[in-house]
Amino acid sequence: MDFLFWILIIFAGHRIVNSNAARHGLNAKHKNTLIQLFYWHMLIGLAYAFYAKGTDASFYWNGFGNRGFVGETWFSFYGISTTFMFFLNFPFSQVLGLSYWTGSLLYSLVGYVGFVYLFLIIKENFPANIRLFGYALFPLILFLPNLHFWSSGVGKDSLSFFCIAGFFYALTSPNKRVLLLMLTFILLYHVRPHMALIMVVGGGAALLFSGDLKPLQKAFAIFVLVIGSFFIYDRVFSFLGIDDPSNLEAFEEKAEFYSHHLATSRVGSAVDISSYSFPMRLFTYLYRPLFIDAHNFATLLSSFENFFYLLLTFTAIYKGNIINAFKKSPMVIKAGLFSFVMAALAFSNSLSNLGIIMRMKNMTMIYFLLFLFFAMSLKVFETRVKREKRR
Repeated sequence: MDFLFWILIIFAGHRIVNSNAARHGLNAKHKNTLIQLFYWHMLIGLAYAFYAKGTDASFYWNGFGNRGFVGETWFSFYGISTTFMFFLNFPFSQVLGLSYWTGSLLYSLVGYVGFVYLFLIIKENFPANIRLFGYALFPLILFLPNLHFWSSGVGKDSLSFFCIAGFFYALTSPNKRVLLLMLTFILLYHVRPHMALIMVVGGGAALLFSGDLKPLQKAFAIFVLVIGSFFIYDRVFSFLGIDDPSNLEAFEEKAEFYSHHLATSRVGSAVDISSYSFPMRLFTYLYRPLFIDAHNFATLLSSFENFFYLLLTFTAIYKGNIINAFKKSPMVIKAGLFSFVMAALAFSNSLSNLGIIMRMKNMTMIYFLLFLFFAMSLKVFETRVKREKRR
């Protein structure tokens, strides 16, 4: 049974590429890039499966009956967050008897679809490609290993990555992609309710600032987002343990609790952010671990990627017009940026463990990178247009 699913997963990967190529008019070069992206993602997915064996990833797949997660039927596991992971995995793990390794490949396939959506977002919305240190940023930005590492294993990270990318992609044409819009929203709510709220608010804010959609499309999309927010608002804060969302002290107390818990010596890669200023907390969330923080192979690899993030940030600020880029950016870029900012503000004040920071920022960091990329892309495009007008 496992071998059959391996074949089906490979077939599905190629099918996803071919169907999107036909639907969006992708050329042979683009198809080849997506195929390479697929096998790169699956390879890193296998590496993650080895890395995460014995952690939450294998627990979600094989941990039925442990830590209080006991049930006789499939729907006895229905719920949100960790409970939902057991509900989702039950048919594959308990009914079909698929191994943890096959489950890892299934989740890798889901994460890969998120990268396909990101590929289409870049292709359809960026005016020009740019070169950074001699390399074309597109598609290089989609091959960053850390992005793949945390979006390729059994767990909430892969599903969250897929949902956010799919949701923002669906927002570019909400009337045609309403099913994808609803699917990704509902799935993310069950996996990480707080991220579903951040995603919806980010998308709604982008719609208000954007002129990409026709008035009727914009009204329809905002209506869907408002209804979605209304249904999950109370449940999200109940899940977070905050009784009164209007009480700012409740947020501060919860952030201090998580920060203190994660900074204890029982948790690896801990950093004490209690004495950090807000800019330093934000820097820690965005760009650490750096080389000075590296204590194993995984954090060393992350240090290289975070250093790339830092270089990309400085280059975009120096070469691009950030304010102009925000004003002229497509709605999908604004949505990603707004969601990134909200997540960064929330997590930078509550996460004090570099390992967890690497995982949590992976959901939205790519949208900050895409905004930086767009800022430089727009600058190159406008400079090119001015030169052509002078001729």
